[in-house]
Amino acid sequence: MEPSERKEKMKACDDKKRGDRRALRNMQDLRLFVAHILREVQNNKMDVTKARTLFYGATVLQNLIRDNEIEQRITEIEKALAKGAEKGTYIQ
Repeated sequence: MEPSERKEKMKACDDKKRGDRRALRNMQDLRLFVAHILREVQNNKMDVTKARTLFYGATVLQNLIRDNEIEQRITEIEKALAKGAEKGTYIQ
């Protein structure tokens, strides 16, 4: 078996083991995740207590993602202001 084939097979096994674990990296991922939980609860496939816990975790992640996005925007603004100050142009 070629190394690339082995790597593909291992990845497929990892995906199966992971089950329904999703990468929650942005707001769109969180929206899809929350929608999935709602469907599971509506179809009686998930306990309400577990859903409540997952919703709470999603809320925490949402705040962290939002804070990170704001932090990045502020950093970009600060860089632009610093660049303007170097050139002698100021924003009033």
